[in-house]
Amino acid sequence: MSEKEISNCLYTVKKANLNVRNSANDDATILRVLKINDQFTIKEKNNDWAQIGTIYKKISGDVMDVSKENNWVQILEETVTNSNKNCM
Repeated sequence: MSEKEISNCLYTVKKANLNVRNSANDDATILRVLKINDQFTIKEKNNDWAQIGTIYKKISGDVMDVSKENNWVQILEETVTNSNKNCM
């Protein structure tokens, strides 16, 4: 999958709180927490971890470009959903 195809995949958070960490590791520092129905694109994948490119906050409507930062989330079936099955 190319970088352009990956960045076009929009993921939706389907749990109450999804931790965003500063590296692809369960022990990494939590930078922020995404809430249910927040959405994001990814910049890069590393196994079941994804580096976020852009965050779309559902309640506030904020759009945050974090592509130049280290913002990682774990992509699991129970944490996020995506309508494009090629994205998982």
